[in-house]
Amino acid sequence: MLRTIFSRDDSGEVLNTIQSVVFALRPLTFGELGYTLAWMEEKVCFDQLPRREASRETRSRTEKEIRKSVRSSMGFLLATDTKVSITHHTAREFLFNKDNLSGLSNSETDLTTSWECFRYLHDALGDLERFRRGSIKGRHSRSQDSSLGRDYPVEEQIMTQSEVAPGAVAKWPYLRYAAESWFIHAQRSIKVSKDKFYNESTHNWLQHPFFGASDVIRRPWIELCGDPKMEALAGEQTPLHIAVCLGLMPLVQKIVSGFTKSNRSPLDLRTKLLSRAYKTLIAKERKEINKKNNSGNTPLHLAFQFDYPEIVQFLVDNGADPAIRNNDQLTASELGEALGRWNETVMVAPIKAPPGWRS
Repeated sequence: MLRTIFSRDDSGEVLNTIQSVVFALRPLTFGELGYTLAWMEEKVCFDQLPRREASRETRSRTEKEIRKSVRSSMGFLLATDTKVSITHHTAREFLFNKDNLSGLSNSETDLTTSWECFRYLHDALGDLERFRRGSIKGRHSRSQDSSLGRDYPVEEQIMTQSEVAPGAVAKWPYLRYAAESWFIHAQRSIKVSKDKFYNESTHNWLQHPFFGASDVIRRPWIELCGDPKMEALAGEQTPLHIAVCLGLMPLVQKIVSGFTKSNRSPLDLRTKLLSRAYKTLIAKERKEINKKNNSGNTPLHLAFQFDYPEIVQFLVDNGADPAIRNNDQLTASELGEALGRWNETVMVAPIKAPPGWRS
């Protein structure tokens, strides 16, 4: 569609509309609002210039702002998957394809967007938590972050310890967008390319405290996200609980593969089965995959709760015990049935011990 528009003589007005939509569907900081008002005042002067010159100068300034937004992955509307997708796609197509520049694939775009949102979320909430603990005093400047290519307005750069209160988190630009959108884009990238999500070493999600036992980072994120379902992530959780809750199958696979690496030795099967050390390792693996959270739910319970049949089957195939009951005395499948997941989830049976196993 955009290529068709570019080929038309009267494309300028349509493209300006696209620019306006992309520019409008994003949260404004006070600095950006001031810039917009100033731009509107200057428009009278632009209109007095020859039409072609005014259009070129106006478009160059607008494109610069939009390009910054696209590259930082922070400048778009907190919204549903569809709205985020349309806005991001339109801006990317307009900026990176109109001059025959090589554009990112859909998977790479979503993965990059998700990672940048996640990093931003983690850095901002982590900084606030350090303020609360008093480990950072006085002024804290975030005017430049070269690794992420972001500039912050002056009024967003400096926070004092006295300003850090329950509502202070709202002062950080794009936090709500990041909270609502990072895993949406992650799931979109998974649908396109699971292997890239799994094998991309630069995006090591599990290294961040978001996936830690404590909910220091997760708790404010849950509040910002505003999704009641995500309250399941409150309290102490294992990384596997979190990955299952969000439906991030590649992370589920990565975590579980970490449990089972010790099982990949060249020992003869018979030797393994007779080895006490091997039995201990197997027991440890099963303990990890069957850990309960503060509600008594195992990762398998959460897979049923959030209706991820593929994850249910994967967990069962790798040692999850469907007979474990949570604090409400429900097994994972019983929880799924109570929530209306019965017709959409796989039937599971208790796991049998391997041949030769003796407890």
